[in-house]
Amino acid sequence: MNAVTPPAREAARIVASALRQDAKAHEAGNFEAIAARYDDVYAEVLPLCEDLPGMIATGFTFWDWWSDARNHAWQYYEGITREDWPRLARHVADAVEAGSPITDPVLMRHFERAARPGLVRRLRKLLGIGRGRRS
Repeated sequence: MNAVTPPAREAARIVASALRQDAKAHEAGNFEAIAARYDDVYAEVLPLCEDLPGMIATGFTFWDWWSDARNHAWQYYEGITREDWPRLARHVADAVEAGSPITDPVLMRHFERAARPGLVRRLRKLLGIGRGRRS
């Protein structure tokens, strides 16, 4: 996080703490706890930094993926098994709190894919079709 404000630092701490708590719950077999507090944490963080700086948004994205994986029998996240999620959560929590980049290669691939525009969006751009414009 560039020029980290005290509220943004507190928001990062809150998100990191929630990820670490869910990692413990996951390891204890309490899979339903994963992201159960997502909305509460989001509501707590939003007043601290309305536009969610990069790493804080990254923490929420990871948390969303984790609960999605749980909801779909740990599928759809190539290279990540059910047992990997707590370790990755701690990695993301550390990165969020420190304001440093994600360095785990598997997570880096997932975040790179997520950042790419979708096929329809790329085709629209290639064809010069703007959103909301009709031909």
